[in-house]
Order: sequence, then structure tokens, then C-alpha cells
Amino acid sequence: MRKVFTILLLFTSLCVAQSFDWVWQNTQPQGNNLNDAQILSNGNYVAVGDHGTVLISTDAGTTWMVSYEDSIHGYRHIYEADFVDDNLAYAAGTDGLIMKTTDGGFNWTVMPTFALEDFWYVDFFDADTGMICGSNASVYKTTDGGNNWDPITLAAATGTIYKIHYVNASTVYIGTSSSTIGRLAKSTDYGESFNIVPAYTSTSLVRGIYFIDADTGYVTNSGYAVYKTTNGGTSFVEQGDFGTGSLYEVKFFDYANGVMAGANGEVYTTTNGGTNWLLKTNTYTSSNQYGMGLDGNLGETISDMLLVGEAGSISTSTDLGDTWNSYAASATMDELREIQFINENIGFAAGGSSTTADSLGTILKTTDGGATWNLLPYNTYIRNYSMYWVDENIGFVGNRGPNGIFKTTDGGASFITLNLGVGGSTDTWQDIAFANADTGYACGN
Repeated sequence: MRKVFTILLLFTSLCVAQSFDWVWQNTQPQGNNLNDAQILSNGNYVAVGDHGTVLISTDAGTTWMVSYEDSIHGYRHIYEADFVDDNLAYAAGTDGLIMKTTDGGFNWTVMPTFALEDFWYVDFFDADTGMICGSNASVYKTTDGGNNWDPITLAAATGTIYKIHYVNASTVYIGTSSSTIGRLAKSTDYGESFNIVPAYTSTSLVRGIYFIDADTGYVTNSGYAVYKTTNGGTSFVEQGDFGTGSLYEVKFFDYANGVMAGANGEVYTTTNGGTNWLLKTNTYTSSNQYGMGLDGNLGETISDMLLVGEAGSISTSTDLGDTWNSYAASATMDELREIQFINENIGFAAGGSSTTADSLGTILKTTDGGATWNLLPYNTYIRNYSMYWVDENIGFVGNRGPNGIFKTTDGGASFITLNLGVGGSTDTWQDIAFANADTGYACGN
């Protein structure tokens, strides 16, 4: 018994000694993907995202309060939040996650899990009546504020329902990945049944649905295209095909002024009901923009746009995308593969973009213990996979190919290429380690 007690005590001591509190340093205020955004009528900004992330700003994005919900279930991803008013909202996400708030998102109640589908979208018509949708062709409806949910049977048992949109109490649209259910389907019986909308002929999965009234609506999809109807879905007109990617959101301030958010930081705006769409590239991010909140009527007030997306990107515009403000401080939005600190203050991180067109080999440096990170000017032009620093001046960075190891002797201000003459052009250097300034090893493919 004495030996067992000693082992347990040692184990407990080690666990206590090795517990850490982690704080995001890049990106700030946090770096999880953000999937949805709302601007409330009281002026508060709300964003939700992966790993139970909830952000709230009461000063138009200048500062953010960050919380992580659903700890008891391991912080499931939140894909969508729908605010009925400034206080009441419902959120949905992976593995059957449904949450509810009655104080504007500051506190959330995780509702009992009744299904294990990934819920991609939630939309409420009023405080009691709403619907959720997701994987396995799942659609559920509640009429008692989310306490009970009834399944809606669709024509197919497979496919994902990505979007659900109330036009009015009886008319509901869903956007799907299934041609059997219908890429776009419509209910006119309060969501009890859905029928394919034959006029919508695109084969791309639907990601965005927005109706201004029962007749006028817009649909965006994974084919980077937008369609408009002016007769309640009897016919659709394609208003634009913008290349490759997904248009995740489409929303309108009024009948004339609308916004679409999509891939690569691209935002499209219209001032004539979609007859023409203008590209308004978000200058602060090249990542996908998953969520969008709009506030105000352009004919009466300055209108706010809130966009959120990959790696915690947050940006706003008050002039329909002509200029942008960023509220996600980040030295880079590229993937980082390696990190090393020379002492408690000086550290380096390396990575880069996997997109050939970017050709970015990223190296970051901090001199204040990670409080701030700066992008070093030297570009290795290929994503970096490995790194080793002998001291704060001498360092090595590896990416790929016979010339894929670089050396600096001035703390990263400049590098020289080392010609190893080993490996093929696509072989990557996965790790580097030095015993001293002269003797080192590199390994890879």
C-alpha cells in the first residue's frame, strides 16, 4: 500500500506541475474558425465558431469577450446562431449540438442531445417555432422553444441540408447537397413537407438563401454562382458565376443593396438588386468568409457589415465594402508547422501557404515572449516544414528540394540557401536539429 500511495502522489504532483493556461497569441482575440455572425439591434456584435467559440463585442468590434461553450461535451463546433431578438437566440452545431441564450449570448444553456447529426443551420420564425437541419438529410421542427423537436421526413435519407430559411410562417426553403431531395426545396405547409423547386436547375450544392419577401429571393452555391427569383421560386435567373469556390452567405439591406461573402476573402456587393455585382476584396484576409451580419438601411443610415471566417478572421465595413477594418490581429493567416524559443523572450515560428500561387514561406519572430509576433521579410517561397535555432542569431529553416534548407546568422534578417544536393524537388525536410553551431542533422522524405 505504501508503494501504491507513493506512485499516486507522484502522478498527482506531475499532473499539477504540468497544467497550463493557454492564451491565443496568433490570431487574437482567438484563432478558431468563425462560422456565423450577427449584428443585433442594440448594436452588439456576436460571432460563433469551432470548439464552442462565442465572441461578443459591445463597441462595434473594437474589443471582444471570448467564451468557450459546451465544455461537458468537449466543445463541439457551433455552425450557426439565430437571434430572435436582442436577447433570445438558438445555436446549432456538430454531434447534435443545440444551445439557447436569453441574455444576448453572454450565457448559454446546452440543450439535451436528442440526435447525433451535425446541425449546419438553425432558423426560428418566432420565439417558439423554429427548425434545424444537417447531415443525414435531417430536418427537425420545434414549437415550444426548443424543448422538443419533431423530425421532418424528406424524400431521401442521405445528403446534407446546409441551409434552412423561413420566408413567413408557412413558407420555408432548404438548401441541400442532394439532387434527390432537391438542391433547393420548398415547403408551403409550415415545414411539414418539402418539394423540389424545379426552376432551380444548378447542380451545385446550395449554401446561401435569402428572401426579402415571399416573391423576391436569392440563392448562392458551391459553384460560386448566384440566382434570383421574383416570383417565389417559379423561375430563377442566374445573376453571375464568379469562378471557383463557395458563396457561403447572401443577405440584403433592402431591395437594392445586398452583399455576398465567399472564398479567398472575396465579397461581392450590389446596389441594383443583383443586376450587377462588384468585387470588394476584403484586404485583411484571403481566407473563406463563412458568416456575415448586416445592420441598417442604406437609404437611412450608415450600414454596418460584419464578416467572420477561417482562423478567427473578423472584419467590418461601413461603406458597402469600399474600405475595411480588421479586428483580428494576426501576423499571418497561413498554417504554422514549427515553433522554437531561444529564451523566455525570443522565439520563432515557421510555416506558410500551401497555395502555389501564394508561394509564401512564412517565418515569424517575437522578442517579447509572444505578446507580439512580426513577419520576417525573407520569403522562402515554399511552405516551411522545419526549423532549428542554435541561438538568437544562427538558425536554419527547411522546406523542400535539394536547395530547401536556409541559414541565417543575423537573427532572421537575411538567409542564404544551402545546396545540399539531396532529394527530389518535391521532397520535404520534416525536421532539423543541431548539437552545436557546426554539427546538425536534417531529415525528410
